[in-house]
Amino acid sequence: KEHTPDVLVHIRRAGISSLDRQDVASAQPGVFILGREAGGNVIDPGPYGELHAGMKVAVIPRIICKTCDYCTNMYGNLCQSAQRAGTDFHGGLARLVALPRACLYPVGDDFPTDALPLVDGLSAVLHALFRVKECFNHTSYEHIKSDPAIDPVTVFGAGPMGCLIALALQRFWPHIPVTLIEPLEVRRDFVESNRIAACVYEQFPDDKRSNVSFVTSDTLLAHENAVATVSNGGVIVLFSGLSPDEANKVNEQGSIQGNELQSIHKTEETREYTIKARNSYTLLGSVGYNNDDVGRAVQELQEHYADHYRTIQTMIIRGLDATRGRRPRGMRECLPPRAGQPAVEALLSPEGIHDRENGKFIAGTQKVLIIP
Repeated sequence: KEHTPDVLVHIRRAGISSLDRQDVASAQPGVFILGREAGGNVIDPGPYGELHAGMKVAVIPRIICKTCDYCTNMYGNLCQSAQRAGTDFHGGLARLVALPRACLYPVGDDFPTDALPLVDGLSAVLHALFRVKECFNHTSYEHIKSDPAIDPVTVFGAGPMGCLIALALQRFWPHIPVTLIEPLEVRRDFVESNRIAACVYEQFPDDKRSNVSFVTSDTLLAHENAVATVSNGGVIVLFSGLSPDEANKVNEQGSIQGNELQSIHKTEETREYTIKARNSYTLLGSVGYNNDDVGRAVQELQEHYADHYRTIQTMIIRGLDATRGRRPRGMRECLPPRAGQPAVEALLSPEGIHDRENGKFIAGTQKVLIIP
């Protein structure tokens, strides 16, 4: 019953995720409204007594089956029968939408409205950090602090999720410096100007190694670079899987390592490797999140959105039909690549994101805040 879309919600805020863009790029157009990152207020709670009109809710864009071995053993994030917003039920890129009860998470009336689209992404980030939190305790950090050739934490990829991981690391372990690796200059500029990390490089320095690495890029090269630069005894968290194009390349090339990395990410496996008898490292997969992670994310945003996490939202679009998106703090407007095209459509489109003329502003967007 909770899977029936019988709760009417007024969407107040929305965002755009990489999976939304993948759905747009798909050869087969969907029949459902996109929008994994959203939230708003209940208008009609349907048959659910625990909901009421006006209640503020975040949209959880994945509904697990609750009956498979993963779900019954508290690994619902690995559920193979899960339904997804945009492909199995409506998402949040609409002003009014009927949603299943199972995808609604009440957040409290005083929860920051602008933070609603960040609940999904931060839940996945906290899920990953929880899996490796022991690596950041005092003893672990002091062990490597004295070695200047080892970076304590490195994040490969300064896109939205990479920056969100860096921000969360700053919040929980402010004494541990974070390094970001990002090939795009516009994203490196964003990291530096907003102090997202202690330092950011185009590629990992040849004379250093990383103790804990997070791979948030969907390219095989980023995954391989993380493996090549891990320190002895280090840990690599495979936070992102490969994009469909990259996965196809791996299959065409018969890349054993690429298939291994993809498998570890998808199954949350922990696998140890030994190199030349004495050197070792651990690969650890992290995918999605569970309800406990959502609760942590909601509390974190409740307390620290205004003074910490809002930095990640670098563009505001007022209206789903708006043709312009405005950057905060008085920065220039971002125009879509074709005159009159809705800004939301431009940001959803892979062609729009890579548009040469306006690409600097579009590719530089970390998280867009859409006010329907």
